[in-house]
Order: sequence, then structure tokens, then C-alpha cells
Amino acid sequence: YPERCKSCEFLKYCGGRCLYAQMESYWSEEAFEAVDRVTKEYLRIVLSGIPEINELINEGIIRKEDLYYDPTEDSTEVIP
Repeated sequence: YPERCKSCEFLKYCGGRCLYAQMESYWSEEAFEAVDRVTKEYLRIVLSGIPEINELINEGIIRKEDLYYDPTEDSTEVIP
């Protein structure tokens, strides 16, 4: 993982998905930081919905299988 990712609270969720962007250095440091901030906020929003999703699963309204998405269908940098 990139050094900056090792201490990130979201590493276990994104798995250092920004590695490609960081290693290729297509963007400036400022742009990379912006992507990092957006990704973290995205994860905060998604993770905040987990209790409700678990409740819906427990009630049989949705199934875990309904939530599966193959990240390779769209991009190499999709966050799981």
C-alpha cells in the first residue's frame, strides 16, 4: 500500500484502490488529495447506511446476493 494509506481509517474498505492513481502520477498532489477527500466522504456515507441495510436483510426484504456488484465491470479503481 502507499505510505499515506497505511494509517488511513478506511484502508480495510478501499484496500488502497488509489494505488493506480498514485503510482501513475497523472494528477497533481492537490488533485490526488481532492480525490482522497471525496473517496473518504463517499465511504462515510456508504458505511452510515449499513445498519439500515442489515435490518432490511434480517427482515428478508433484501438479500446479500442482491447487493453484489462485480467491480471489474466498470473500472480498475472501483471501491468495493
